[in-house]
Amino acid sequence: MQTGIPNWSVLTIIYLTKTMPAYARKSYIVSLLALLVCIVSAVIANNGVEASWRIAQESGSLDKASWEIGIGGFPLVTGKDNFVLVGAAELASDKIPVIGAIPFMLRSSGKKSLDALYVDFQYHEFFNREALEALESKVSGAFSAVELKKRTSSEDKRFFVSYSLAMLNPGVELRLSEPLFLEETVLREKVNAVTKDGVNVSVPVSASYSKKFGMAATARDTQVVGYSISVSVEHASSLKALLKSSQLSKHISQRQKEIREELTWLAYLSALITSSPKEHATLLYVPLTKVDVGDRVIYGPAPKQETGQVQFDLLKWALLFKTGA
Repeated sequence: MQTGIPNWSVLTIIYLTKTMPAYARKSYIVSLLALLVCIVSAVIANNGVEASWRIAQESGSLDKASWEIGIGGFPLVTGKDNFVLVGAAELASDKIPVIGAIPFMLRSSGKKSLDALYVDFQYHEFFNREALEALESKVSGAFSAVELKKRTSSEDKRFFVSYSLAMLNPGVELRLSEPLFLEETVLREKVNAVTKDGVNVSVPVSASYSKKFGMAATARDTQVVGYSISVSVEHASSLKALLKSSQLSKHISQRQKEIREELTWLAYLSALITSSPKEHATLLYVPLTKVDVGDRVIYGPAPKQETGQVQFDLLKWALLFKTGA
């Protein structure tokens, strides 16, 4: 009968035990038996784990519900602001409102359905999101191939939009087009000044900004995920034109400066040599269509928006010797 130990090993063990003193022989045998017990226990435990894993696979208990969440085909990232630059051929004015829509996508990517699914948006009052509810049937709102329930509420200068769905099967996408007023996020002013020669001059000054809102998703047997989204709006003739946006270049420059300010000179140098971290900015171009609402004319989003993404380096050699720039 075969054993797991070669014959020469068995003979060696027998020889050693016979030539040992009695006290050493006893200790040796006890140690050998303990080792054999450990080996047998390990084999039994390993077989038990393999059997449990096989049973779990066959029963489907390892299958999990999971999701992919993004804007268009580009995923959102937790733990930081997701910058979105929106462009359109027309922007809102005092006379004509212009409304766009951000195409959110939630895809059930696991092997189990997403049950008791909730998607929530939280806006500050400066988004005027509540005013858009009255226009939803005309130019904005949620569009999806599945049945959704929707409710809204407001509290302390905040407006909440919540969508709920009983079940989203694996491989199915939920699409939500959240509306927003397309107002340019650039402030332009003229500052009057007097030169040393006593000449009055008017100097144009501009500053760009972003509007931030939150999104969260939850479902049964999944962890709650939350996203911070910052939106800037700019006049643009196409998605390609957004690549040359001054707001995009300012955002990239600001992010690079923020990273530089967080690190010491030595840490920044080490990061430059050993890594090349990158970040993304999402671009969204909104084709518009003219809509008559009573005696008023407004511009609303066409059914399909164009999305893109820009990847940029977070580290620059040019910033190595600059802090607080």
